[in-house]
Amino acid sequence: MKNISFTGDCPQCELYEEYYKMWDNGKHWECPSCALQINIDDDYASILRHRGNNHFKFNYKEFSGQLPFQEVDELSYPNGTYIKTKSQLIEYLLKNVLQKPYHSVDNLIDSYVSSILQTGSKELYFEQSAHFNIDFEDEKIRNILKERDQAKNFAEQYHNERLYYFLLNNILPKYGVNDISFLPEMGMSKLQEYLCKKHLPQRKREQLNADRSFSKQALRDFAKDLIDIVYFDKPIFLTGDMELGKKIKAEMYN
Repeated sequence: MKNISFTGDCPQCELYEEYYKMWDNGKHWECPSCALQINIDDDYASILRHRGNNHFKFNYKEFSGQLPFQEVDELSYPNGTYIKTKSQLIEYLLKNVLQKPYHSVDNLIDSYVSSILQTGSKELYFEQSAHFNIDFEDEKIRNILKERDQAKNFAEQYHNERLYYFLLNNILPKYGVNDISFLPEMGMSKLQEYLCKKHLPQRKREQLNADRSFSKQALRDFAKDLIDIVYFDKPIFLTGDMELGKKIKAEMYN
């Protein structure tokens, strides 16, 4: 039986005849599709038991070379067991590696965008939607947001209600076609503008324009922030600038 080795492609996706180059996430090599992680240890490719979170470094590099696979223990240290065949790989992935959850906010976003672009099945979106009890096209959420804005005494420029259509009509479609143009744009609320500056900062605009994989990542994170605010009522970190943070807090409430 032919021995397998790491050449930069995701070994798990290869089992399903899908081919994804693993990217540098700052610590390990990670698959942008299934989030499998591999660490390079003394000329061996260690397949980690925990998965990544699909956050990658700007200007990532591709892996070059060919290394044999090995397992790791519960603490992510190599345990001296080498993975040489596909059957060994399948057994290790099924028994030891954390499985990627079927229901996730990432899958909710991707399945919805695929359905509106008619590149994927609506059934997949309906499954994710039912699990999270989130239907992006159900406008009843507007009344909930309006009541929330009043109860929390938010200033108009920080109303959560405005974020619903911003998510539905702006960020999700832009994520679908990977378009960061006109963000931020005229007419936005201050909350929308600060969210744009957080996810698409001017200092990284050149890099975001040059590398579409990272503009896609930024738009996905943008959508997830909006979902957290609109549907889960979570407080969102807007800036690392302490003085600006004080200014935002002073403006946020009537």
